[in-house]
Amino acid sequence: MKKLLSGKMPLKAFCLLIVFSPLLSSGCRDENFDPKGDIKEKYILNCILRSDTTVQTATLSESYNVQGYDPMENRTDPAVEHADIRVWVGDSVYVFKEAEMPRSDTSRYSTRIKYYYAENFRPQADKPAEILAVLPNGRKLHASTTTPLEVQTDYAETDSLVPVQGRDYIYAAWISYSSPTTYFYPRFSLVYFKIVNGLPVRFSKFIPARYTFSGGKEVPVYPLPATGVKYSIDMDALRRTMQDISAGDPDKSKYVILAIVADVMALDMNLSGFYSSGKLLSDGFSVKVDETDFTNIEGGLGIFGAYVNHELAIRIDKKYIRSFGYKTTLVDE
Repeated sequence: MKKLLSGKMPLKAFCLLIVFSPLLSSGCRDENFDPKGDIKEKYILNCILRSDTTVQTATLSESYNVQGYDPMENRTDPAVEHADIRVWVGDSVYVFKEAEMPRSDTSRYSTRIKYYYAENFRPQADKPAEILAVLPNGRKLHASTTTPLEVQTDYAETDSLVPVQGRDYIYAAWISYSSPTTYFYPRFSLVYFKIVNGLPVRFSKFIPARYTFSGGKEVPVYPLPATGVKYSIDMDALRRTMQDISAGDPDKSKYVILAIVADVMALDMNLSGFYSSGKLLSDGFSVKVDETDFTNIEGGLGIFGAYVNHELAIRIDKKYIRSFGYKTTLVDE
């Protein structure tokens, strides 16, 4: 499974894993029966336009066959090289270049990851977008979408300072004029500095929505995409996150807490439909396809979508911060 990466690495997009699962029938006695059937050549194009980065990426791969029935037998990366990939957003066109990056997991493929990218490309909200990939063999893959409308903070509903007296949760809300079927994906992070070798280094750590019991132990539960425009996280989840950032470090004074940042992604119609169909995994980052019947790519398989990003900040009470032994500013208090 390939995941949507965060940070400034270039490979930042949803990626698909096409799983070929032949239907085996132990009761069939026809010696000429082939459970795999005719293997058709198919191409998979994935590109998710992001408003929170100026580098957009795309991946292109092809279907493959194996001697037996286990797709994991294939050790050759099915990436397609030397294609011409272009994206139009509004009146602008962006030509993607080929690139490679080291592969952290070499248990299956030992070669570098191959992908396509375009720099200085930050899509604007509410714009028509199209992608066209022309393969070396002349095949064309095409798709279109419209980037989502921008999201705004609903200050009347969003907590400005936590903890809120008499309440054991944190509340955030946003305003959007998108379709009621639009999905929003909120992520809450604790943003802080840690003094490393005498210098402040900025960090952020995702805050779960809550903790629940599973398999006899407590596990974190993170927010998932939903059509609602409000979300809450437990104060207990914030407390645990505050403790986790300095676990094992007796010098709590090296930590300076800044704020909670709620990062809300508004998904376009394609990603919203993709999620509502159950194709996104429970972590909200990964995309899976167990069948070959979900795609918005003409001439192939895959997904072409977009999302816009919005951040809203929630301050943390200084007394609460100091109760953990942390500081509230980089200067001496």
